[in-house]
Amino acid sequence: MKKDTKQKLIQAGIEAMQEKSYHSVGIKEILDSVGVPKGSFYYYFKSKEDFGIAVIDEFARQHAATIRFFLEDRSKTPLERLKDSFVSCLSFYPEKECGSGCLVAKLNHEVMNHSPDMSAAIRNAFDMWQALYARMIREAQNAGEIDPGVDPEELAAFIQNSWEGAVMMMQDHKNYGPVKNNIKFIFDRLLNRLSWN
Repeated sequence: MKKDTKQKLIQAGIEAMQEKSYHSVGIKEILDSVGVPKGSFYYYFKSKEDFGIAVIDEFARQHAATIRFFLEDRSKTPLERLKDSFVSCLSFYPEKECGSGCLVAKLNHEVMNHSPDMSAAIRNAFDMWQALYARMIREAQNAGEIDPGVDPEELAAFIQNSWEGAVMMMQDHKNYGPVKNNIKFIFDRLLNRLSWN
């Protein structure tokens, strides 16, 4: 029961912070949304910062699970799976009317100068995702889809960084143009094996 309640609080935190921000979400708001008594928060978390770290870790875990789903899909080529892992994100944005992007990137701008522990959790999240993208890139290299001379980790970092930037622009512009253009350029131009010739 304790674990279920804690998980509900973390999920409520993910949703609230995606819609608003870390600093604008109050503890009472989270507790009320889950129906937990006001004095119970510190039974589950040492502080709001500790709660923020738990939110980051869970969001990172959920997104990593999505990436792994595509990583393990052997019905498509590695490059197709890599592209699908990004295209799948588009199905989430219409529900949020482009107002919600990557929670980890969003929180990074809020806390990078205020919470070393939360910043460390954010770095761990990006490192986890990047490692999974690099695995798919290595598979694509082995399949002859991507130039084997390209460093998988560097390419994974570039793709991830450009994607996060496109998501931020999508939020600012309130339309899907930036993320759709990002996918088109990276996968139809940059990663097309003919472009390496």
